Amino acid sequence: MNILQVIPYYWPALTFGGPVKVTYELVNELVINNDVTVYTSDAWDGKRRMKASEMLENKGNFKVYYFKNLIYSVAFSHRIYTNFGILTSFIRQSKQYDVIHLNDVFSIPQIILAKLAHLMGIPYIVSTHGVDMTGNIRKMAIKSILYKYFVSGMLKSAKFVIATSGGEAMILKKLGYLNTRIVYNGVKVENHKSKKRLKTKPFTILYLGRINRLKGLTSLIDAIKDLQFSIKLKIAGPDDGDKNNLKSMITEYGIKDKVEFLGFVDGKIKENLYKKTDVFVYPSSLEGFSISILEAMEHSLPVIITKECNFPDVAKYNAGYVLENKQKSRSCKKCKAIF
Repeated sequence: MNILQVIPYYWPALTFGGPVKVTYELVNELVINNDVTVYTSDAWDGKRRMKASEMLENKGNFKVYYFKNLIYSVAFSHRIYTNFGILTSFIRQSKQYDVIHLNDVFSIPQIILAKLAHLMGIPYIVSTHGVDMTGNIRKMAIKSILYKYFVSGMLKSAKFVIATSGGEAMILKKLGYLNTRIVYNGVKVENHKSKKRLKTKPFTILYLGRINRLKGLTSLIDAIKDLQFSIKLKIAGPDDGDKNNLKSMITEYGIKDKVEFLGFVDGKIKENLYKKTDVFVYPSSLEGFSISILEAMEHSLPVIITKECNFPDVAKYNAGYVLENKQKSRSCKKCKAIF
């Protein structure tokens, strides 16, 4: 089968979060028995485009094309992609594709590509990757318009809409997308259990993900500020708009010695970070299916997450705690009780 994967950000642009890694590993599995082509953009991070030397080379039955964003300044900061080169390439090569997998909901070039595929009779599926299409979208004028007039039709015309959790699937079906199916994210399983965990002093808490207001880090900082024993909160991940706010909180509380920002981490640095951590915390108020939570558990770390992470297996298999996240004060008390 010849498969076209379309995503506005791709390997190695890991600062865009979990979908990059999920799609990359999915492609690596698909190429075993299929021909796969990836259409993406040159998005790298908030400061610059991806350099040619950083792009993956085309090999064998795997090809990846990085199309230039016409207006790069809004690609990372506002998630508005202008890699319209995918459209001319798709029109030229469309006959060779058996199925298309779209990995984003609000990318305008991909919305147009989906319409073209529908008109050509090429089946496509859409992975929403946990995007909230309810209250938060309606507060954003551009995305609200896109959803009402374009995204909704794109999802209804899709062969399948892929949700990564039961909670996400329930929301999508309530919105009328009865073609929704659940496909959980995954990570490569390594034998971490046989490796000794390094004892840490002080007690170390790890958050690994984008620093975004929806990730609940204000509640986490609130929860640790009054703890009396020696503790270190390590926040790893790229700034997605909320870092300055968190720094102001930390200064106000006088806990600079308790919190450390590590920036984006990957590879061996990330592996060592998991080894030197006592507990992994992910207090998100909106999540599809976090790869970080899965990686933490794969490293045998206990995890503390919110109900909104849509990961009930944590409680089911006694892998940690799942907390309610209805209000700050209530969440803080529970976190303190656990620590």
